[in-house]
Amino acid sequence: SSDLRPLCRLVARAPPQRPIPGRDRPDSPGARAPSLRWFAMNFRSLLSRINVVSARRAAAPMRSGGLCVKAASQSGPGGRPENEDHCLVKIPVEGEPSFSRGWLAIVSDGMGGHNAGGGASRLAVDCVIRKYYESTGTPARSLRSAVFAANRCIRSEARREKHLSGMGATCTVLAGIGDSALMAHVGDSRLYLLRDGVISQLSEDHSAHARSQERRNIVFRALGAERDVAVAEWDAPLSMLPADRFILCTDGLSNALGDEDILHAAGDSDCE
Repeated sequence: SSDLRPLCRLVARAPPQRPIPGRDRPDSPGARAPSLRWFAMNFRSLLSRINVVSARRAAAPMRSGGLCVKAASQSGPGGRPENEDHCLVKIPVEGEPSFSRGWLAIVSDGMGGHNAGGGASRLAVDCVIRKYYESTGTPARSLRSAVFAANRCIRSEARREKHLSGMGATCTVLAGIGDSALMAHVGDSRLYLLRDGVISQLSEDHSAHARSQERRNIVFRALGAERDVAVAEWDAPLSMLPADRFILCTDGLSNALGDEDILHAAGDSDCE
């Protein structure tokens, strides 16, 4: 919608960077490429599970700024030998020290192959969540600092273990405090907003599509790649509405399904 187009342009842009080693990699030998049908079925399965996840949290739903937050998450290898993605949704319960910091959703896509990729995405998720809720600064500053800390953590681990050299990860994180949302983003994972029957991509892809049929996206910005990382964020918080839906996903979903396909799949699910 016209209300959201300016918001999409608020994402910070950085000068072009060189490709991340290991990210413009061909598919693993012998790996079976996931089909469109596989992604559609699994994505619909995730949306259908929202009712189950919500029911489990019904005893202590998070209400913030008059909004009731419900969430579900799912990750899988998608036909590949190993899953290098990691995701988590943290919804603090009222009375917990972290309740005042709101909820947080994060997705990360590892790179580097085998143990390196999966380890990098797990480090990114764990570090961002821990640092964000430990911080006493403003939510926006805390979120940015948490992503910087994850970058340092991944680089430190790669230096400590030689077989993890070149490891890295994308990171897309959304935090909700009251009726406002904040984003911090590095890489080509995506954040979508579904509102009033319209899907809007609220993050920017830090990648280029490779022309070779053997390669997919070339990522120019990722955690662990450089000592200093440029974190994309909004100039101002997003005001959330009661019926808003957010989808955070890696390129495993966005490369297989178009925006309208994602909108259609998500629109078929009743969160109530």
